[in-house]
Amino acid sequence: MRSVVYIAAPAGIYTGGPTALFQLCDAFRTVFGVDARIAFVGTRKDFDPVHPHYKEFNCKWVPLGKIEDTSCNLLIIPETMPWLLNKFKYLRKILYFLAVDYFVYSVYTNFSNFSSRTFALMD
Repeated sequence: MRSVVYIAAPAGIYTGGPTALFQLCDAFRTVFGVDARIAFVGTRKDFDPVHPHYKEFNCKWVPLGKIEDTSCNLLIIPETMPWLLNKFKYLRKILYFLAVDYFVYSVYTNFSNFSSRTFALMD
C-alpha cells in the first residue's frame, strides 16, 4: 500500500500559513514524487475550499473527515490546529510550526479541545 501525506489546512483561507502549506504539498508532489494532499478543515458542500490563489498548485484535496486513518499514512498538522493530534488513531502525525505565536494562541483559545493525551503526544 502506498503512503499518503495529508497536510491539514483551513478551507478557503488565503494567508501566509496556508500558502506555506500548499507550497509544502507541491514540493512533496513535484520534487519528491510523494502522494501529498491537502486535508481541509471546515469544508461545506456549497463551498470550494481551494482559494483561487492556490489553484495553480494543483494539489489534490480531501475533507478532513475523509482521511484514511492507517499507519502507513502521515498527517502534517499546522501549529494552529494541535487538537488534530487526538482526532486520528493510526496515522503518523507531525506538528508543523509555521509560527510559535499562533501555537500559543491556539492552545489558550482552544484549551477545551485538548486532553492530557495531546500534551503527552507533544512531550
